[in-house]
Amino acid sequence: MDPRAERAIPPDWLHTGSEPPERSSNIEITGNVIDEEPSTCLPAIFVEPFQYPPGQFRTNYTIKGNQFKALGTAMLLTGIASSKIESNVVTKKYGNGCVPAAYAVELRNARDVNVFGNALRGAEGEWAGELLAPPPSSTITQRP
Repeated sequence: MDPRAERAIPPDWLHTGSEPPERSSNIEITGNVIDEEPSTCLPAIFVEPFQYPPGQFRTNYTIKGNQFKALGTAMLLTGIASSKIESNVVTKKYGNGCVPAAYAVELRNARDVNVFGNALRGAEGEWAGELLAPPPSSTITQRP
């Protein structure tokens, strides 16, 4: 077993901040395991908005085979395109005054993102759904 998979990674282990697309694209987050209980309401995977011309996206994100717990939305990704989120295991938890999230993955201003094969566990309540992608997100593919 890969020794990196055995260590606990803090809940805020991915945060690209406001880096421009050319410095925050082609990112792979694979095979990580977070055993510890989350201590923050922030998503475990968080790509925040950036202030660049419309139509620019961070591209080629692969988020695959990770296992973690979330107090709110598990993944909040803004401004990504041509990416995939697959085969992750997310356990929903409550606590720390966090508002329980209905969806595991929230995409904002996203395009050409495939979301599939993620296992959503409801240790303390069920998820209403896997994905929330409000407009202006487009061409989001979700399949079991």
